[in-house]
Amino acid sequence: MKPVLFITAFCIALIVIVVTAARLDRPQQPHAAALVSTPTPTARPSLTHKTVEWEGETYAYAFTQATPSRISLIANFSPRLDAATIMRSHDCQSAINGGFYDTNNKPLGYFKTQGKTMGTPTVSALFNGFFSIDQLGVVSVAHEIPQNPLLAVQTGPLLIESGETIPLRIKNDERARRMIGAVSTSQAVLFLTVYNPEAVFEGPRLGDLPEIVKKIGYLESLAITSAINFDGGSASAFYSDTTKLSELTPIGSLFCVKSQVQ
Repeated sequence: MKPVLFITAFCIALIVIVVTAARLDRPQQPHAAALVSTPTPTARPSLTHKTVEWEGETYAYAFTQATPSRISLIANFSPRLDAATIMRSHDCQSAINGGFYDTNNKPLGYFKTQGKTMGTPTVSALFNGFFSIDQLGVVSVAHEIPQNPLLAVQTGPLLIESGETIPLRIKNDERARRMIGAVSTSQAVLFLTVYNPEAVFEGPRLGDLPEIVKKIGYLESLAITSAINFDGGSASAFYSDTTKLSELTPIGSLFCVKSQVQ
């Protein structure tokens, strides 16, 4: 019996050796827990952007220019539509959001468009200016509004006046995407946005914005004489041929730039 037991044990050992060798020769498969798909990169809202350096930070910016006769102001307090829908319905070539609104979906301060006035001028250290276009097509960014403007929105703060930056001291100043309305020496309207290219709802502090806008004006030879801050952060939108920044929360109004005068 012993030879039989010896032969049997030898055969079992040989089988174990062959099976083990086969396993070692087979390509090893990753553990199931390691099979994690690579996240698809999120498409950036901006198709392309230029950059400006300030205080060790790099910000993206974009701008569009228009003559006052091509600009209309569209209220969006009720119903609340997204900027892209408003643009399609009004045939806008480019656009930027307007001023601020309160929790009751009413404009903060004076607002006039299409012959309708909503709100009255208020005294505010923050919303201390007006962006307006009068009946003759003259655009103004100033502390006062012209008599009987064609369109106007109270917003702020003012950033540049008579070609000079206005120092700002903002309590609890935070970083956010910024939207700006400006005027050049040729009376062209300039709409600008400044934001973080890696996190598009973030951007510079409000206190840094006057100097940043001035620097952009220098880089682009825009000859900015006056500029004012619009609503920013999540309730902001900017659309041009090169840049598309949609809002996260509803915007109160939209400046629509048509491809041609209607």
